[in-house]
Amino acid sequence: LQYLGCFTDSGNRALPAPAPGTTHIPKSCQAACLQLDASCIYSGVQYFGQCFCGATLGTGSPAVETDCNTPCNANSKYMCGGPYHNSVYKWEE
Repeated sequence: LQYLGCFTDSGNRALPAPAPGTTHIPKSCQAACLQLDASCIYSGVQYFGQCFCGATLGTGSPAVETDCNTPCNANSKYMCGGPYHNSVYKWEE
């Protein structure tokens, strides 16, 4: 799992496929994305543990890391993006 950085999001989601659940950390989000669709190699955790997925990086723009400083509810050692900001990861086998 490769961290790509903090990216902006909007109501028109940069990573368009939401994964079920709101208590994700980066690894569980990526697993949920691959379960949704094997082509969803990009995952983004956002706002305490939401998870969004996509086959491409989508429309988000790079943002400063301080915009992605919301700790994940499930494990506060991980950062889960922020309001309308994704901590984006790419799956690598």
